[in-house]
Amino acid sequence: MTHPTADCFTDIDEPLPLCEAAAARHVPKGPHLTALRFGPFTLWPARGLLLGAGDRPSPLAGRPLALLAVLAARAGEVVSQRELMSLAWPGEEIAESSLRRHVATLRQALGDGEDGARYVANIAARGYCFVTPVEHLPRALLPPRE
Repeated sequence: MTHPTADCFTDIDEPLPLCEAAAARHVPKGPHLTALRFGPFTLWPARGLLLGAGDRPSPLAGRPLALLAVLAARAGEVVSQRELMSLAWPGEEIAESSLRRHVATLRQALGDGEDGARYVANIAARGYCFVTPVEHLPRALLPPRE
């Protein structure tokens, strides 16, 4: 499955924090594509919202959430560490150790490795890959604003 990238969502009507705006750039563009579903999770990058099983909000936020948005939008592709950092946090210098820490936080929040669930794979000397199939959801399934 290929995932075209976009400069930004065209249907966002409010400003986004930097990390969510950066992540949103890598989700397919269009008025009907606003959310990503994988496993028991649904991710709305433009809202900075991740729902888990039973539509329970996840506490995942900030840099780990930006990583998730970039990786899930490019599911099945290997994203180098350098590219991942520049897409998730444009203009910021991030140490590789910080990236590893944020990936570990992301994996823990998703339950990666529990009961056979796999989401983020480390591809030695190449980068990271989101290894779970991702479904793009139409705008009609967008959660209500809080």
